Formats: sequence, C-alpha cells, structure tokens
Amino acid sequence: LVPLAVTLVIVERDTSRRIEAEHTERVRAGVEQVDGRLEAALGRVRDAARRLASHLASEIESGQVGEYDRVARLYGAAALEEGLQGTVAITGATLPVLHVPVGRTVEGLRSPRFLQGAGERPGVHLSPWDGLLLVGSSRRGGSDDWIRVTIGVRVEDAFLAAALYESLDAPGAAATLIDDAGRPLSRSSTKAESLRRDLTPRVADLATGAGGATTVL
Repeated sequence: LVPLAVTLVIVERDTSRRIEAEHTERVRAGVEQVDGRLEAALGRVRDAARRLASHLASEIESGQVGEYDRVARLYGAAALEEGLQGTVAITGATLPVLHVPVGRTVEGLRSPRFLQGAGERPGVHLSPWDGLLLVGSSRRGGSDDWIRVTIGVRVEDAFLAAALYESLDAPGAAATLIDDAGRPLSRSSTKAESLRRDLTPRVADLATGAGGATTVL
C-alpha cells in the first residue's frame, strides 16, 4: 500500500501544477487581450490619419490654417480612447508644419517634432520624450500639392490599467510596459513598479528568447 502522506503529497503536487498551468494560461490570455487593445488603438490612429489627409486634400483650401486646426482636432479625437492623448502633425507642399494637440489636455506630445521622422514609418515607436507612441500617417496629392498627416498617440498608464482589468478582471493584477533596456514606458498601477524592478535584470534574456514576441511570466 502507498502511505497516505505520499498519496497526499502527490495529489497536492498535481493540484499545484494544474492551478499554476491554469493561472499561466489566464495571464497569457490577458496579455494577448492587452496586445489586441494596443493593435486596435493603432488601427484607429492609422484610420484617422487616412481620413484626415483625404479631407484636408479635397475639402480645404490652402492657407486656411484655422480650418486645418479645427478639422484636425475632430479627426484626432477619433483616434483616441480613455488614457490616450497625442498630437496631429500636418505638413505639405505649401504648408508649414502644424502641430495640433488632441486628448484630455491641451499639451499633446512633449516633443511633437519626433513625428516628422516617425511619420515615414507608421506603427509603434519609442520616443525619448513621450515613451510608447502609436503612429499613423497618410499622404495625399501630387508632387506640387501634396499634404501629409501624421498622428502620434501616447500610451499612458490609464490605458494600460483599463486594458488589463478588462481582460483579467483581477484587482490584484499588475502590468508594466518596458523597453529592451528595462526602462518603464507605462504601468497599470503602483504595484507594477515592483514587477518592473524584478523583470529588469532579465530583460536581455527575455527579449532574446521571445524573438520579438510577447513573453509571459
């Protein structure tokens, strides 16, 4: 006969492994949903840039700077959701560079000039001044009357917190976005700061092992 203590230990170990596996899968699903929220947000930014560029190229006469500002705020707002704010950058063959802040404050990005280079490569960017940015860009017109719209949206703590709690529905959960050097980009709560400190020594190994993909711990 197998001693009762041995049986209990085996059962407890199996149960512990099952609970750990279920927890890991739940966290993985949560991370995928947060990734999905970021992808959806990036899609809105790109779509807003395309629609704004099309509107400006077809509906507004050159030189109507005030109208550019008004329309940019309307389309820029469509690129945002809770926890996001940014800047619309407009330039063209006969236009100076215009920066229009959008979001819950009037400040927009800390360094809107960053968008001038990022607009050539839409997608996710790391700005030394603004952290993680979602960038959409679109150009309309010919060589003599072209116009380019670039929208940069900063991912802030409130967005990450909302995405995390919506996906996991776990009050004790915490998430942090860090760059490949372990520097913080945004966090879901103050609890996430200790998570970032724990992860920082392992960032290089995690990045190599993930091959650019999301890693779940």
